[in-house]
Amino acid sequence: MKRTAVENYYDQLPRLRLSVQRGEGASVAQSEWSVYPRLVMQGAYEEGDTLVLESEEEGVWLWLALDSTLGETLVYLSSALHTYMIPFAEKKTAMNPLAFSGSVHLLTARAARPEEVLQRRCLSVNAYDQHQNASVFPHSLANIETRGEAVFASRNAIDGCHANAGHGPWPYQSWGINRDPEAAFTLDLGVTCAVDELRITIRCDFPHDNYWVEADVVFDDAQRVTVELEKTDLPQVFRLSETITCRQLRLERLIQAEGPSPFPALTQFEVWGTVCDETV
Repeated sequence: MKRTAVENYYDQLPRLRLSVQRGEGASVAQSEWSVYPRLVMQGAYEEGDTLVLESEEEGVWLWLALDSTLGETLVYLSSALHTYMIPFAEKKTAMNPLAFSGSVHLLTARAARPEEVLQRRCLSVNAYDQHQNASVFPHSLANIETRGEAVFASRNAIDGCHANAGHGPWPYQSWGINRDPEAAFTLDLGVTCAVDELRITIRCDFPHDNYWVEADVVFDDAQRVTVELEKTDLPQVFRLSETITCRQLRLERLIQAEGPSPFPALTQFEVWGTVCDETV
């Protein structure tokens, strides 16, 4: 049975470009403009190098893979330019040690089709989130991170890694609250979404760890959902009684279980639902 390629499949998709920049913005490698750029960087990265993603349009959904060990993630690019600072030394401890290492690197980006964006899915994963990120969503932030260390940064709770039997360097990175009872974690989805389910995975390095028995999730329209948590290494699933439309939500009022350990932590915070049509 013969099939022919779909005509005009790529015609409505925006073109993208990837580059590796060093020093004063000099490109050491650069792809062509394409709806599916694939850039091969020959040579080792140097500290201070940045990965630059450009788009002909703002507000673009795309599949992004800046390193083969971190995989491909569906993200929303809000601007025409995004810069990713390549992590080194302590900044890379929350990632696979092979990430951004070696002498050959493959970077890809491909514009997403509407049907890929609009299906019900986990809306919160972004392996390429960073503190300084303001243009690729989802994006996380927190009012406290333990000692400012990469292995306890907020981004770890949306990187898609569920290993939670330890604490510290990859694969046990987590969001650590530095024993702060006022700690809060915020997730910005970048666009308006219809949320119907939350999944929370706590860190379970017992007896070193403690855990939370209760917490609130506050949506940007001030709706508040209280979740009761258990001591389990599995993702805890909370289906909302009704869909909530939001762009941002915050995890707060984290109540610890009684016990000697002062170290509860968050391994993954998942938001499930659909992107609202008007953002695609």
